[in-house]
Amino acid sequence: MDECLPYYIRLKEGHGTGADCAMRAEVLLMRGEDTNAEALCHKAIYLAGTQEQDSICFAAEMTLLRIALLRGDAEGFENVRKSILGRAKTGTEPAVKRMADLALAFVSVLTGEIVVPEWLTDLDRITRILYNVAVPFGVLTYLRWLLSQGQDAKLLGIAQGALPAAEQHHFVLPQVYFHLFIAVAHHRLGQKEAAEAALDRALSLALPDGIHLPFAEYGEVLAPLLKSREKQFGMTGLPALCRRHRLGVEKIRKATRLGQLTPRERDVAQLAAGGLTNRDIASRLFISPETV
Repeated sequence: MDECLPYYIRLKEGHGTGADCAMRAEVLLMRGEDTNAEALCHKAIYLAGTQEQDSICFAAEMTLLRIALLRGDAEGFENVRKSILGRAKTGTEPAVKRMADLALAFVSVLTGEIVVPEWLTDLDRITRILYNVAVPFGVLTYLRWLLSQGQDAKLLGIAQGALPAAEQHHFVLPQVYFHLFIAVAHHRLGQKEAAEAALDRALSLALPDGIHLPFAEYGEVLAPLLKSREKQFGMTGLPALCRRHRLGVEKIRKATRLGQLTPRERDVAQLAAGGLTNRDIASRLFISPETV
């Protein structure tokens, strides 16, 4: 990246500006280094903004959302969320709206809000709409949603089917998440040995680079399995990061009432996130626009 990106940016007249900062910020956050990650995010947004690189701004802003979650910073979380929505409105390309959807949906499942646009709940549309290099992230977001819906058997089949493509293209982070999700699903289905094998595979891929955050996101669910592997994998910093993430998410939920919607409110929210008007939603759910 350091050697080639400067040439690429010059050849493409500014395309890719700020990408190195956005990628480094994500790596630092994955290691639990949120202060340095935050600084790099703002640098990425500034540099990318000078060249109208909305996709890179979204990448940095998604990392800022996850930093706010880790810290329990409800005000910061809401400010970044509004920035993403505002950028999606002013962007002229259809891809801009899809990037905003991906960023917000990826994080919303962690908060318990679970407002996922309709196209991100349809695997065929994900693979058809997104560029090839973005498909693993789209699938990852879809699997995250399936986990939140308790569709463990469906998740197992799709995650196992998606793994070979991620391995072929050397997309390591999606592989980590796929194995992690498989571990969670097996664990919830009472299949201990299969859960342990999948978790070990995820840890062996992630820990050489110090990648801890994915495990902290699901630390509460996998606590017994992770505890038994602390010494084996040398995960000295992971328990503290798990606790930080759990407490941070709890603060966000309490401050913003995320995750406390009734099933009917959630139906309305999901349709609104998909772009439907109040009148459209009222017609779909057989209620009045005032109720919506």
